[in-house]
Amino acid sequence: MWGRRFIFSLPSTGLPALNISRYTALAQLATAVALVTVGACGGSESSRTGVVIDSALPRDVEIANFQRDRTPVTEFSGGAESREELVRRFFRAVSGRDTAELSSMLLTVEEYAFLYYETAFQATPPRSLPPDLLWFMQETQSRQGISRLLDEYGGREQTYISHACGENQFSPRTEGENTVWGFCVSKWIDSASGDTVSGQIFGLVVERGGVWKFVTYNNDI
Repeated sequence: MWGRRFIFSLPSTGLPALNISRYTALAQLATAVALVTVGACGGSESSRTGVVIDSALPRDVEIANFQRDRTPVTEFSGGAESREELVRRFFRAVSGRDTAELSSMLLTVEEYAFLYYETAFQATPPRSLPPDLLWFMQETQSRQGISRLLDEYGGREQTYISHACGENQFSPRTEGENTVWGFCVSKWIDSASGDTVSGQIFGLVVERGGVWKFVTYNNDI
């Protein structure tokens, strides 16, 4: 009895699809996770190589295992009352290199475990990424994204102008009680150069119960 199989797409290397254990995959995907977009991957299916990850555990058991020893939560905390407010707070935090504020606006592991994962796009068939792997991916994206972001723009005034989140087949997306937006493009003025800059400076945004938070800080920097 082999259990579920998980499909993970990486840019084609000319190599055939690999069958690997989930935990071996965690280490192997560390160098590739920046290529992953939670919701949509660019390129045609024929141009990508699938990595197939086997799991012997049913989905409900995996969720229960991930939730074990974590405090249940019923709502988001530390977020904003609107997407506009969330993005403005984000730019203020970047300007001040306020990592505590940046952390407060990001999904916690408890919020992910009890409120986000079960209905998340990449957690549902046919993608069905297990909770520990998807969390690993999101945490890695955020850690790397914040490092690049603060190196490039942190500690000096970034004057927010506007942002827009594209509406397409992937955004906005209803996932249970969550509404997910992405990817968003922001416009701001960098005080160091005086230039008006635009780009994807953060990752997915999620709203639940009138509270908005960031899913990841993945960016194009």
